[in-house]
Amino acid sequence: MLQGTIFVNNSDKDLTWAIDMRVNSRAIDEGVFKFIHPSGAPFCDPHGEDRGYIEGSLKPGETQQVAVMFCPSE
Repeated sequence: MLQGTIFVNNSDKDLTWAIDMRVNSRAIDEGVFKFIHPSGAPFCDPHGEDRGYIEGSLKPGETQQVAVMFCPSE
């Protein structure tokens, strides 16, 4: 199953967004929930660090789609 959301910057300033995944880290670590780009590529930290959240930035008028894939092991 795949669900998603769209972040929209309706302001006239740059915007930084983040999703904190530390609350349900076990489900994230086990791959039950995967955060992916519309292309299907996973969100990864560009620095190669696992900081427990994903983030991005948007210029005025830009949008960012984020999909959440539900992949239970059973």
